Amino acid sequence: MTIEVSAIITLLVMVVTLAALRDNRHCPDAILGCLPGHQPPAKRGVITFATLYVVAVGLYEIGAIQWLAHRLYGQTTRLSQAQPQLHV
Repeated sequence: MTIEVSAIITLLVMVVTLAALRDNRHCPDAILGCLPGHQPPAKRGVITFATLYVVAVGLYEIGAIQWLAHRLYGQTTRLSQAQPQLHV
């Protein structure tokens, strides 16, 4: 199974963005670049959530989530094979 270059770039951007958000050194809107600094905090959270939702939908649309799930869990034919994989 081949994966397109755009899917690889999208996954790379997601990993870098999530790593930057996890470090907590900068505020999320500075990382995502979606808001000026004078917006109320409640609005920042909504815009940050909306931006991550758009990225997640993009990953779903290009098939990155299905590709990752297939790589992690593989193709099983029996329930007894699938259940231990879900506990990982």
